[in-house]
This record gives sequence, C-alpha cells and structure tokens, in this order.
Amino acid sequence: MEKKHIRIGIIVAILSIIVLYLKDIIDIAHWVLVVLKPLFLGILFALMLKIPMLFCERKLLRKLSHKNFKLARGLSLAFSFLLIVTIFGFFIFVLLPQVGASFVGVLQEVPEFIDSVMVRFGVTSEILSEFFLSIEEDINNILKQILAYTPDVMNFIIKTVGSVSNIFFAMTFAVYILFDMEAMANRYHKIVHAIMPNKYGKYLSSITNKVAVQFDNFFNGQLIEAMILGGICLVGMLILQIPYAVLVSTIIAITAIIPIVGAYIGTIPAVLIIMVESPIMALVFVIFIIVLQNVEGDFIYPHVVGNRVALSPLFVLLAIIVGVAVGGVVGIFIFIPLTSVIYKEVSDYINNKQKAENAENPVVINLEKIEENNDKI
Repeated sequence: MEKKHIRIGIIVAILSIIVLYLKDIIDIAHWVLVVLKPLFLGILFALMLKIPMLFCERKLLRKLSHKNFKLARGLSLAFSFLLIVTIFGFFIFVLLPQVGASFVGVLQEVPEFIDSVMVRFGVTSEILSEFFLSIEEDINNILKQILAYTPDVMNFIIKTVGSVSNIFFAMTFAVYILFDMEAMANRYHKIVHAIMPNKYGKYLSSITNKVAVQFDNFFNGQLIEAMILGGICLVGMLILQIPYAVLVSTIIAITAIIPIVGAYIGTIPAVLIIMVESPIMALVFVIFIIVLQNVEGDFIYPHVVGNRVALSPLFVLLAIIVGVAVGGVVGIFIFIPLTSVIYKEVSDYINNKQKAENAENPVVINLEKIEENNDKI
C-alpha cells in the first residue's frame, strides 16, 4: 500500500512540474529540435526514402539482394533518391512556375474586372482615382518599412544558407541510417542491454521498437492517404469538368502529406490556377474540396492513418498543435507518432492495473440469488 501511495505521489509531482513549467519545457524541446534539426530531418528523410528503397530491394532486386545485399541496398537507395529528387524537381520546376503564371494571369484580369464592376455599380472615375491614391500612399508606407528592414536581408541569406547546409547534413544522415539500419539497430540494443539492468533494458528496447513501428506506420499511412486523396480529387475534377485536373490533383496529393491541414494548404495555389480559366469553376472546386475533406476526415483518414497510429482525431490535432509550437512542420511528423506511443503505453498501464485489481477482488455472481429474484418477478 505504501508503494502505491509513493507511486501516486511521484506521478502527481511529475504532472505538477510539467504543468508549472510547461513553457520552459516547450522552449527546451524547441532548442533541442533546433540544435539536432539535421539529425531529425535525416530521420524524416530516411523514413521517406525507406518505403521506395525496401520496395525496390524486396520486389525488383530480390534475387540480387540474396547474392549481394550491399549492392542491392545501394542500388535501391539510389533509386529512392532519384524518385524523391524527381518528385521535388517536378514540384519546384513544374508546379511552382505554373502557380506563378496563374497568379500573373489573375492579376492581368483585374483591370477588366474593375471596369465591369464600375459599369455595373456606376462608380465614377473620380471615386476610383481617390481609391487608387489611398492605395499609393499605403504602398509608399510599406516600401518605407521594407527599406527600414533592409539590414535583415543578410540575416535572411545566412538563414537560407544554414537551411541548405541542414538539408545536406540531413541527407547524409539519411544515407548512413538506411544503408546500415539493421546493424545500427542491433548495436543500439546491445549498448542498451550492456549499460542498463536487464528489466529496464528490455523496456527501453521495447519502447524504441514501438516508436520505430509507429513512425513507419504513420509515414506509410500518410503517404497512402495522400495518394488516395489525390486520386479521388482527380476523378472528381474530371467528372465535374474542372480544368487542370491532373496538375491540381497532384498539388493536393503532395500537400496532403501534411496531416489534416495539408489539402487545405494545397487548395490556395489550386484555386489560383483554376481561376485563370474560370472563376466559377474555382468556386466549384472550393466546394468540392470542402466536401472531399469532410469525407476524407470521416471515412478515409480514420481507417488508413488512424488505425495505424491508433489515435483519435482529437489526439492527432493536439499532437499537431504541440508539434507546430515546438518544431514547425518537422515537429508534426515527430509528435504524432510519439503521441501514439505515449497514448498506447498509458492505455496498457491502465488496463493492466484494472485487470490486476479485478483479479485481486473478483466479482462473485450468485446465480441462485438471481434465480430467486426472477421467480419473485
């Protein structure tokens, strides 16, 4: 009984410390993510590359893998890099220019739109000139503020160079992780069991395996869900005869990799692209995406991703909020699997405690008493 009270006291003390120093804990976690950002990015890249790498290794190069494992792993890794670079290249050199061209097209349509509005509502040129004079003053004020912040351009360049170096180191980490991941896992478990007591070593190894499995499940589920969403978007746009169906559905599929809000982010450039062709169809597309996201949230996401990470949408949303606060987009992909593992461990602990209490105090059902009561009724 004393041990139970001590354990409850420790849990209450830990929870109290977390609540009291939550902001400091988030700041420390943010600092850790910033310092170790290349490593975390490397793990994320490794998880992204692992899916096509294992497919290539186990399906396309299965015979070579049995004969020369390292050669098969190297070729599979090169195939994965080529695939990811092709996807990112398509996004940067094809999709982004298309979005930019569409935005320019929308701007070119603005004068004609203003003329039609003036004719429709009877706006005079004097009113319009006053309006543009006020806009000119606002633009001048904005330019003055921009010029005041020109010294920060150097800081932006430094940050950009730092981001490029982070990506380079992250890709290097990803290559090392994937090329030798089985041996690295074995070495890790050996070190854990060597420096820790057997009981705690087994528990830490178990937790590590669960985290790795949840990361795999989450990434696989998120990629499958993004492809399904992109496919449904393509079919729906073709049925509704919305222009740029292939291009727009590709944008939606790529941005849908970001959980919950990704498709809505992709909707912004998609609407700009469609608006050049037909503003009415752009409105139809917005309505279509809202309906599609509701269907996806209620039926697709819970079965494809929710079952894999074993989290309700509420906990997924909480993990996203904390992840964004701590580490931005990278934090999202880290905190959802971690939240899943914590949730599973807490649930298992509570269930085991309940089973133990039920075993110590079993509920005895007196069947004779029940029969007597039934006879009286």
